[in-house]
Amino acid sequence: MGTFSLDRWFEELESDNMVVILPLNGKIVLDSKQLGVDFPKDPADQLIAARPVIITHLF
Repeated sequence: MGTFSLDRWFEELESDNMVVILPLNGKIVLDSKQLGVDFPKDPADQLIAARPVIITHLF
């Protein structure tokens, strides 16, 4: 089992045409900490929930 490289992981994500990495700003970070005590404690889940996204797929 090899070592995990966060840099390499992001490089792979950014090279995948099916993945879009959305920017964060201070408001989103602050909002992520205001989701309430019942919301999961995982910071990634909090940031995702605090980042409102509208995605339109054309089929």
